[in-house]
Amino acid sequence: MTAAATSPEAQTGVHPVDQRLPMGKLTALGLQHVLVMYAGAVAVPLIVGRALKLSPQEVALLISADLFCCGIATLIQSMGATQWFGIKLPVMMGVTFASVAPMVAIANANGGHGGAQLLFGSIIGAGIISILIAPLVSRMLRFFPPVVTGTIILVIGVSLMRVGINWIFGNPVGPTAPALVDPVYAKWLADVTSPGSALPPIPKGLAIVPSVPNPKYADLTGLGISALVLVSILLIVKYAKGFVANISVLLGIMIGGVVSAVMGLMTFEKVARADWFDVVLPFHFGMPQFDPILILTMTLIMIVVMIESTGMFLALGEMTGRKVSQQDLARGLRTDGLGTLIGGVFNTFPYTSFSQNVGLVAVTGIKSRYVCVAGGVILIVLGLLPKMAALVESLPTVVLGGAGLVMFGMVAATGIRILAGVDFKTNRNNPMIVAVSIGIGMIPLIAPNFKQWMPHSIHSLVESGILLASVAAVLLNLFLNGAKHDEAAMIAAAKQAEAH
Repeated sequence: MTAAATSPEAQTGVHPVDQRLPMGKLTALGLQHVLVMYAGAVAVPLIVGRALKLSPQEVALLISADLFCCGIATLIQSMGATQWFGIKLPVMMGVTFASVAPMVAIANANGGHGGAQLLFGSIIGAGIISILIAPLVSRMLRFFPPVVTGTIILVIGVSLMRVGINWIFGNPVGPTAPALVDPVYAKWLADVTSPGSALPPIPKGLAIVPSVPNPKYADLTGLGISALVLVSILLIVKYAKGFVANISVLLGIMIGGVVSAVMGLMTFEKVARADWFDVVLPFHFGMPQFDPILILTMTLIMIVVMIESTGMFLALGEMTGRKVSQQDLARGLRTDGLGTLIGGVFNTFPYTSFSQNVGLVAVTGIKSRYVCVAGGVILIVLGLLPKMAALVESLPTVVLGGAGLVMFGMVAATGIRILAGVDFKTNRNNPMIVAVSIGIGMIPLIAPNFKQWMPHSIHSLVESGILLASVAAVLLNLFLNGAKHDEAAMIAAAKQAEAH
């Protein structure tokens, strides 16, 4: 008897991708997919919500909205919706880390509800444009060979490391700033400028320079908890097997949360006040504002994200034995755009396929897309439970810092793994593309005020190192190597990207 005769497809006449498993098994496997992606999914709303300086309740709302929209986008992608949307493969959708740096830049420049309106307006605009250009992007593979995608992913990881490090030591601004204004100086200035003072008014922008060390910055207790989370993750990765190893980051966060609660650093008042059930509503922060430059910035990020998704879809098609056509790619990429549009409407972020879940398909050998449908339903349910979001928001940042080093470092490592398959030996242009692109991508990190003499209207376009590196890598590769189409190389690179 041949292998083909004994395959599930030969026995049932149903392709493994379309097999409907028993409900119990389907739920367990769907929950497994959710747990693998959970830590990465909740990290982005925590980063962006705090950059917008939102209240803890509003950050928790972002987490709920994110999980809810993850579920909606996953259902559309894995089940399909009309002839235009859904690649109908086992794909879990989540917020892309590639969009974090430009979103944080928007949030830092425009905080509060006004910043949220600008941010979600740019996401909605980028989502609409992504839907329209999806068929075109599916034909742009030749401009994004592994030397380009590997460089971009490496810069994404390095850029995000700053977030994880600030979680550990304390943010460079705000209540955990490295230095504080001396209270004696502040009192003196308040006294001499009080009503009735003979002194003229303080010139606009004049402030006392912080000069007193902040005792909360990099305190050893916080460092210890971050180290505990990091060591826990490493021990789980080394000694655990299978599914437990795959959720090592989530388990590390849970261990850090328990220790923080025992030490009194994590309290549950916000969890107690949160509702058990609540519906996520659109436009919570008001009607979105549409800024053309911000929309262009987010659209360029989405093009990079969709190119990554294209490689992921091709790799997934090869893993599952289902041929992915040009029309399939267009439907999958349109869903990236639709998920992003839905995200902007429901107060959340751009969406793409989560590659760690693609890696899980390879590890488990379960090819049924209905497993991801079950995962999508579970995510929607989690998004309707505010207490879960409040619990995540209550985690001290030092707990997230230990996990952030792993999550964001693994993104950078994924870029390195993709670049490891690039020909640097016989092609002397490839090292030049990587070197110059990374250097350009580091400019906003090392010299954040480099744009001070540029027109203010383009600041949001150039302050993302990821965006600068992406444009540089594409143009340099086009100039030095030309645009050669190599689908096999794209598939091989996508298979390397399980951690991104």
